[in-house]
Amino acid sequence: MRIQVVPTILRARTSYQSAFETGRSVEEFDPSIEAGREVAELWTFLDRFIFGRTAVAAPVTCAAPNDGTRA
Repeated sequence: MRIQVVPTILRARTSYQSAFETGRSVEEFDPSIEAGREVAELWTFLDRFIFGRTAVAAPVTCAAPNDGTRA
């Protein structure tokens, strides 16, 4: 089975706890901080992957050209 790996990493941040204490998501708490951007990226990926609203980009592979030239 081939499944795409989620490209977003959610790191341990105090912002998550602060948002939880106020009953909000980290995006509602302060969308400009890193934690807010991480969660927004995760939801964007999931929205595309699960609901197919926009095609998820295929993984990019870098290969050296065979003809001796540089890209």
